[in-house]
Amino acid sequence: MFQSLPGPAKALIRRFYFMLFRGSPAPDRLLYAIDEPRGQRPLRAIRGRCVLRGWAVLKDRVDPPRVRIKVNRALYPVRVMARADVREAFHRSPPYAEACGFELALQLNRGAHLIRVEVELHPGVWRPLSTTLFLSLGLRQPLPQRVDYAAWTDLAAAWRPLERREFEAHLPLMTARPRFEVFVEAARGGDSEATRASLAAQIYPDLEIHDLAEGETPPPARDGTGYRMFLRAGDRLAEDALYAFADRINADPALEVLHGDEDLVDADGVEREPFFKPDWSPTYLAAANYLGRAAVFSNRVGYAGPADRLRLVRAGGPDGARVASIPRVLLHRPADDAEGLLADAGRVATETSPPPAAGVAQPRVLLVVRGRGSGRPPPPTDYPLVEIVREVRPSAKTVAPAPPAPWLDGLADRHDVLVFVDEDLTDASPAWIEALVAPLADGAVAAVGPVLVDRATGMRHVGLTNDDGEPAPIRVETAGVAPLVPRNVLGVSRACLATRVDDFIAVGGFVDGLGPDLEGLDYCLKLARRGRLIAHTPGAELSMARWRAPRPEAVTWHQQTWPESCARDPYYREDALTTRPATHRVAMKLSNP
Repeated sequence: MFQSLPGPAKALIRRFYFMLFRGSPAPDRLLYAIDEPRGQRPLRAIRGRCVLRGWAVLKDRVDPPRVRIKVNRALYPVRVMARADVREAFHRSPPYAEACGFELALQLNRGAHLIRVEVELHPGVWRPLSTTLFLSLGLRQPLPQRVDYAAWTDLAAAWRPLERREFEAHLPLMTARPRFEVFVEAARGGDSEATRASLAAQIYPDLEIHDLAEGETPPPARDGTGYRMFLRAGDRLAEDALYAFADRINADPALEVLHGDEDLVDADGVEREPFFKPDWSPTYLAAANYLGRAAVFSNRVGYAGPADRLRLVRAGGPDGARVASIPRVLLHRPADDAEGLLADAGRVATETSPPPAAGVAQPRVLLVVRGRGSGRPPPPTDYPLVEIVREVRPSAKTVAPAPPAPWLDGLADRHDVLVFVDEDLTDASPAWIEALVAPLADGAVAAVGPVLVDRATGMRHVGLTNDDGEPAPIRVETAGVAPLVPRNVLGVSRACLATRVDDFIAVGGFVDGLGPDLEGLDYCLKLARRGRLIAHTPGAELSMARWRAPRPEAVTWHQQTWPESCARDPYYREDALTTRPATHRVAMKLSNP
């Protein structure tokens, strides 16, 4: 009979049992944190290996509790770690023991895994932490073995009942219950009943629904609390969408913008053409409304709809500390809104970047042509303020900082922007330099790269990604339809790169011996460490003789130098179908007094 009871009833019975026979097991006795994976990043694994780290203490006990980790049905003992930072953080007498940390390195096979951390409250009595980690692990696959989106959605549907139980058990434990106002705009031919049915099926119940006429502006927010969501008739919200937003808000109440992924659904309920969105990407948002309609906005922002998105660019800033991306498909648009989804993704040329302000002087450019001294002329340009220098660089096999170039003398006084181009690049439009330096008008952008076309294969490279620790170009063939607007990326190739002079000097320039892609990616990551953004622009396109993969020793050096960036690319998720199904993760968290 006990097994047939719902989850909340079981929890209440267990609580009464512990209070009667074992003493108080109230959740506030337990203080804990899972430090790795950090923050709200989805759990990722490089070649099947992931590490879990954290700490746990009990308020009424000096010695820390025992911890174990359950992976699917297998139990793993953890390694005990000293955590002086935890002991010093709590000013109690007597202080907590220093050995309150735990760590476990897992080597997982390909497939879906449920990972749960459990703490021993009393001898033989184990209680799971409120955070449950789901990991769906897949290794990079060749194109013929790409995962079909139908199979991808089938796996997500198989997980849904298990996830729903976890979500519903978390609802009564939430310390914050944000209020959501959902504005549904009428649309010609839109099925408003389907939209309302999806809202009625939400796991998270605290919402208000407001109907708007087509083109009507929503009223101003009544106060600074709560969040707003803007849908159109015909949209179907996933049942866990508002719960996913509320869960992240509980983990970080300072969040002001939260967004998830979207796809299309036809009349038969078949989901297709997903749009996997990046994290905070202000360059992208300034040119296209990539946040779409699977997003909620705090009333503190004062956001009134898609036409007001530049307010979000200013509010989010370059770091996007108050913006969160939820890597789940949370909204299904009707199939007849396919063009709208492409427009929001910037994949149809419906919008253009605003023209440069009148009276703004063009930057002075130093064009550095790099190569082996063949004397081949650089791609032609009609940019008026450009000086050309040549730099002969041998093919270095040893990774080391590049020696200072002679043209560096007096650089800051005579030029504003450096444009590096390899001497074998050709077939550029005469306005290619102008297109490269245009995104640098945004002071947060520190490096810009073009589209690079491999003449041998026809492959179009649209930036660099570092997914699963294997740096490689983002290829249009694997990314689907590439955006036709500038967007932020993790890095761009040194084969053609524009950057400001002061940024180049501040980070010490390039590192030799890595090859064009890794030299550019290393340079961009050094800029990102200083809080700067990297952009890719489709407005400049050059062709190369042949793309060459980095040497294995150069990849190893890069992985050892930039381990954090190897695990996750915040700007590129469109390869999800080629690498893994959805990342299923519950970000439950109890407040720690």
